[in-house]
Amino acid sequence: MRPRLLPVLALLVGAALLSACARMTEAGARQQLDHLIGVPRSSLVALVGAPIREGRVGDGVRYAIFDASWVERGGGYFRSEPHSETVAGTIYDRGRTKDYVETRTVTVDRWVPSYAERRPCLVTFLFDAADRISSYAFRGNGCVAEELD
Repeated sequence: MRPRLLPVLALLVGAALLSACARMTEAGARQQLDHLIGVPRSSLVALVGAPIREGRVGDGVRYAIFDASWVERGGGYFRSEPHSETVAGTIYDRGRTKDYVETRTVTVDRWVPSYAERRPCLVTFLFDAADRISSYAFRGNGCVAEELD
């Protein structure tokens, strides 16, 4: 049975652009990358493009490193936030005074500044003698994906 080819690195790169309610975690990245175990190197390169570095380790095992970094962008809009305030005062009516305290909720528009933050993610794949993915490792706070059920 041929393993299911997922555009895993593309999922990692576009992870932040998915639904805000999705759970984006490193565990999700592991789940997605697990689907690539056994996939031929040529299929991986066809799926995600050329690696940024490749070579062999001391015992002859071949490796390839892919850059799955992405930029998280957000902000640039107003957000209405409820704000409670307490008002105290005195009412003067026909020579009599009455003190009062009132709590009310008002809506305050706050500007959320624009931002762009780089989320680095490097994924290293090791290949067996048949040039198929045997294992992987990743590092960086951008290595996240939606968790599968």
